[in-house]
Amino acid sequence: MPAPSKTPPPEIVAYVRRRYAADAPVADIRAEADLSLGQIYLCLDGVYDDGSAQPLEPLPRRSVIKRRRPALKHVRATLASRLWWLTERHAREIEERLDREDLLPDDREADARVLVILVRALRDLKAADGDAVPPQPANSAATSEDDDAVPDDIDEFRRRLAEKLDRIAAAEAAEASSGSR
Repeated sequence: MPAPSKTPPPEIVAYVRRRYAADAPVADIRAEADLSLGQIYLCLDGVYDDGSAQPLEPLPRRSVIKRRRPALKHVRATLASRLWWLTERHAREIEERLDREDLLPDDREADARVLVILVRALRDLKAADGDAVPPQPANSAATSEDDDAVPDDIDEFRRRLAEKLDRIAAAEAAEASSGSR
């Protein structure tokens, strides 16, 4: 990048002014012309010569429309909605991994622990924001019969999860013993 005090050549000044007048983004002009932001605006203000031997009129600056920040209640609702969505997505991914048969017992245990943490996060989210409701899937009537409801009681969840893991381990052990005979 050239030093800020260096005057750009007239063809670059003319190019910058043409691109800006054609509504090109300033970031693109800056990258194409290899000038600093200050030099770009000095070109637009008519400080540098464009080779026309005429005094340059400053180009009108574009008005920047700033978006209003949403009200805090909307930000909180959006955050709660995103947290629900992320937690549910992670829970689905873990459930899918737990259903795989090629998963090692240590990996299953790690996934089960993460699932417990996700359930705690959901519980805390529900407690912290009573207005936050988990987003309902579009096809909520078409849920599978195998889907288990997320319990409100974490101890109940842990007990059911431990029972599921014990059944999986027993089935694998039975399969291994019948396959070795």
